[in-house]
Amino acid sequence: MFVSARSKTRPTTFDGMRNTVSEADGVIYGGCYVNAIISCFAYSKGNNGLAAGLKGVQFRAPGEAFSGGGTPAGSDDFDEISVEQDPLTA
Repeated sequence: MFVSARSKTRPTTFDGMRNTVSEADGVIYGGCYVNAIISCFAYSKGNNGLAAGLKGVQFRAPGEAFSGGGTPAGSDDFDEISVEQDPLTA
């Protein structure tokens, strides 16, 4: 079963001992197992449907981190391009 839940703000996050943790702590990451509290509601604005909001997350167990994100590219990862070489300005 799959449920997609979102939050406009970062939901509260806790470690296994119910201590509040932040994103910088690295306790909650893509791939770990969590307990999540979601609120489900129906709506009829325009279309009718069901939605879910994410209220809070508690770390449950470590898991294999999702791959693919990596670190953002830096300026050293690109070659310098002069104006004469840029085909988009020709």
